[in-house]
Amino acid sequence: MSQGTGVRRGGLVFYLIGTLMACALTAVPVASAGVRLYKCEATPTGIEEPAPPSGLVAREAQAATARLALTKPCGTNQVPYPVTGAASEVGIASIPPPPDGKGNPLVDERPVYRSVKVGSHRRRKGTSAHATRVYNGAWYSWSLGLTTAEHIPDGPVSEVWDEQTNEQPYIAASYSHSLGQLWAIDTSGGQSTVELGWTEAPGQYPDVEVHLFVAMEDGGEYREGGYIGLSSIPWVQTSSTAFPNMIISHTDHIHFYAIKESGGNWWIWYEGQYLGYIPHTAWVHHFPKPHLLEWGGEVATPEEYTCTDMGNGHYGNESVSAAVTYTFWVNSFYAEPSELEGFASDFSQYNPQQWYPTKGLPYEFHYGGPGWC
Repeated sequence: MSQGTGVRRGGLVFYLIGTLMACALTAVPVASAGVRLYKCEATPTGIEEPAPPSGLVAREAQAATARLALTKPCGTNQVPYPVTGAASEVGIASIPPPPDGKGNPLVDERPVYRSVKVGSHRRRKGTSAHATRVYNGAWYSWSLGLTTAEHIPDGPVSEVWDEQTNEQPYIAASYSHSLGQLWAIDTSGGQSTVELGWTEAPGQYPDVEVHLFVAMEDGGEYREGGYIGLSSIPWVQTSSTAFPNMIISHTDHIHFYAIKESGGNWWIWYEGQYLGYIPHTAWVHHFPKPHLLEWGGEVATPEEYTCTDMGNGHYGNESVSAAVTYTFWVNSFYAEPSELEGFASDFSQYNPQQWYPTKGLPYEFHYGGPGWC
């Protein structure tokens, strides 16, 4: 997520600082280990879901990937609304002081999954290497594939979907995060976004699991951090099994993410169903009509030189790295971005790579890396 400054590279304007970071490293008070990430409420009535995103159901059927079955956490005629802690704790707070009262927070002592490393691809930090953007006391790094208005010539998009891998990166310090997501961005009104992906964020969530997240920016502002369920931002839950902030699987299978504008609301799709929607009223300053799309990874940490993985810790130029294997958008006509423009804020630590298709397969975009270790 980010703040809204344009960075021009290779003839394309990448609005990175505004679209990529504000909600990531802010932290809610950590609740007890048994905290629920949802509360059960009555199923809303009188709501008609839009048709599934164009072509997505057929693509999901074609992929035929094995997934964990989602169970209903609530009772009959109830849905799980996303929430963490008591109502007074839901608002995003600033980064708490380090436990030792010094420099960076202590390394998380809870068990953390460590990705398998390939010895030859680990690099040490150079004297000039550093994460290139600082926000709210955190260092941010990105490895992205994106497409802009010059690739979307017929107006803003109304649907975006992708296939990507879910990962569980190694997190080197508390109050950090590493995530993979899609950003749908409108820069015409101070920058507003719709964002969807997976994240591992100890300190923001009460564990080191991988969570589904939904977020938004409104006119250049991530209100209360921007996360649905970790703020007072409006949300309408319709699914009885899937909800923002839920723990999700991180297997080698492909997972399907989508957003769709319908009736003035942005609907959120994950793994064969709509979760619910962000209502139009959530955007007070500017409702997004996206003309810039981005996919990839982000790391935010209090450490300037971090060992936190992006993706699964492999560089994007390795075939086993985190991947976005298919991207699709819809506006006044259907368009499939056959290739994404790559960008990396810290190329030696986290890099992107376009993998070209063979035998009619779609392009794949890969990203990631091990940081400065």
